[in-house]
Amino acid sequence: MELKAASLGKDNNYDSTAWFYEKVAHFFSGGQILACKKSQVPHFKKDEKVLFAGSGGGEDALLAVNKESYVTIVELSGKMIGQAVKKFKGHQFDSHLKIYHENIFDHQLKGTYDVVVANFFLNVFKEIDMSKALAHLVSLLKPGGKLIIGDFSPPSGGVINKFVQKTHFRLASLFFNLLTNNPIHPIYQYQDYFKENGLTLIEKNFFTPLGLISDAYCSLIAVKD
Repeated sequence: MELKAASLGKDNNYDSTAWFYEKVAHFFSGGQILACKKSQVPHFKKDEKVLFAGSGGGEDALLAVNKESYVTIVELSGKMIGQAVKKFKGHQFDSHLKIYHENIFDHQLKGTYDVVVANFFLNVFKEIDMSKALAHLVSLLKPGGKLIIGDFSPPSGGVINKFVQKTHFRLASLFFNLLTNNPIHPIYQYQDYFKENGLTLIEKNFFTPLGLISDAYCSLIAVKD
C-alpha cells in the first residue's frame, strides 16, 4: 500500500462522518448502496488500473483489489483514508493499492486509467462543479476506458414512486448538508452529460431499497470513445 499526502492539510467536512458513513449508508439503503457497488465487480480486471474518486472508507475499492486490479484511491478526507487503510492492512494484494490524499481536481494523470469509478461522489457538487468533475474524470481515462457511476436514480415510475424517490434523496441531502455543508440540488441525470464528454452508455442497473422504493439507485457503465 502506498499513501501519498499530496495535499496534506486539505481535510474536509467528511472527516466528521468517517466513523459511521458506511454503516449509515447500509442502513439508509437497506444494503442496496453496497449491492450497487458489488454489481460493478465484473468490470474490474486483473492488472488493469482502476481509479476510485472520493472512495470514502474504501469498501468499493476493496472489491477491485480483490480482483487483483491496480487500484488508486483519491480522497480528500484524511479520516476517511484512515478507515480505508484499516480495510487494506495486511491484504494479500495491498501492493496493488495507492492512496492519494488530495482533491480530485489536483489528480492530473490524464489518460492513465482503464476504469474510473465515482460512486455517490458527484452528488456532493453543485451542478456547475459536477459537470466539471465529470469531465475531469473522463480525462483520466484511456481511450476505450470505462466510467462507472453509482448514485441516486432520477425519479421514474408512477406519481407515488417519484414522490418517494425524491423524498428519499432529499432526506439524504439534508442530512449531509447539515453535517458537511453539501449543496442542495435535484437528483442529477448524469446521462445527459455523456455525449458531450465522449461517453457511450453500455450498461445500466437499478436497485430498490427495502423492496419499497423502486429504482432508487442506479449504476451506469459508460465507455470513452
